Amino acid sequence: MSTQVNVEVFVKLESPLPTDGLRSEVKNELIGQSVLPGSVLNHFENQLLTEHVSSIRVCEIFVICEHNYYEITNKTALDKETSFNTFFTRLSEEVPQSESIGGDDDTLAANFLPLPARYLDGLWESLVYDSNIKQEILQYSKAMLHYSKSEVDPNIINCNRVLLLHGPPGTGKTSLCKAVAQKLSIRLNSSYSQALLIEINTHSLFSKYFSESGKLVSKMFGKIKEIACDPQTLLCVLIDEVESLTHSRSASSNGSEPSDAIRVVNAVLTHLDILKSYPTFLLLRLRMLLTPSTSHLWTEQIFVFSSQIQVLSASILSCIRVWKN
Repeated sequence: MSTQVNVEVFVKLESPLPTDGLRSEVKNELIGQSVLPGSVLNHFENQLLTEHVSSIRVCEIFVICEHNYYEITNKTALDKETSFNTFFTRLSEEVPQSESIGGDDDTLAANFLPLPARYLDGLWESLVYDSNIKQEILQYSKAMLHYSKSEVDPNIINCNRVLLLHGPPGTGKTSLCKAVAQKLSIRLNSSYSQALLIEINTHSLFSKYFSESGKLVSKMFGKIKEIACDPQTLLCVLIDEVESLTHSRSASSNGSEPSDAIRVVNAVLTHLDILKSYPTFLLLRLRMLLTPSTSHLWTEQIFVFSSQIQVLSASILSCIRVWKN
């Protein structure tokens, strides 16, 4: 039986030292300490770490027994036999920047945020669920991105990088998507030179000028495709309240909304389907519960073959854990 620990090391932005030179120093700093998962170290005995590292976060701790991994949550003593998976990163100081997609009304339809960002630091640890949903989403995302980068034949293995979260309001779906994007940018920084989170506001995709909405959508997704063309950029796209798109399409087909609305929805769905061919991961968040009255949402191809995960309301025990933290 052995112990494996995932460690995230946050290097100071001004540090010129290559991260490989810090790997052994981090291991020596942690050996001999007893830590809880999620513990953050800000003070170090090693002078080199003090100069170049702002903090070290001890993430997941696993016990490996007969090729099976068991995650543990209690305090664990780290020794020389402990295996460390160390991820080095530098947190960007930037905050989300609104991007205008043109038009006379300068519609703001998306927020751009370089990852990993200090703005999202600690968000992952603040989310508490009854199930292991965070790790399940993270592992699924990493696997799909790995398949994509390895150019796996999609006809043999379906590696659709579309994730749909659904559940009651207030269960942290949007925050979970952002936290997963942040975590991916840290854990996969050896595969991608940069990462970007784009949050699309579906309500602002509709222009007040008739027939202009479709052009604005195409212009916005044109910018996203330019970013997605770079194989060294990890691109996470979050579409909030995506159900409003399908609602508009249904209403348009019934004649209760102008035809411009259905053109917008068709354009969004078409561009999303095209983006699947790029090495990118799409995070789509749903506010509604899945019911027969919303079944029309799942008739689109972009949604049919996606991974659907339900986020449930927290139990009393989870609420107590949040208060304790």
